[in-house]
Amino acid sequence: VGLTSVSLCPTKAGGGGRWYYEVVLITDGLMQIGWACPSFRCDPVCGQGVGDHASSWSFDGFRQKKWCVSSTPYGGRWRSGDVLGVLLDLDLFEMRFY
Repeated sequence: VGLTSVSLCPTKAGGGGRWYYEVVLITDGLMQIGWACPSFRCDPVCGQGVGDHASSWSFDGFRQKKWCVSSTPYGGRWRSGDVLGVLLDLDLFEMRFY
């Protein structure tokens, strides 16, 4: 996922750098996992989480889509027990999911 809009939230990251985390999926169900800027606001009542707001980006392996307000096809179907790696590289303006 190439990101040109990462510059929306350089304050926390200091304008550059790389961050990575992993999650072990305990379900293969519907969820969106990714990154959000400080201006991101979650609204669980309306079903809006990370990736549904202009200041957030996510991957959903259940629906096989990447999200930033709208979605596009991306990646493969995840399964319970999978380890999802999430990389944000602000030097290269890239976000990757493994």
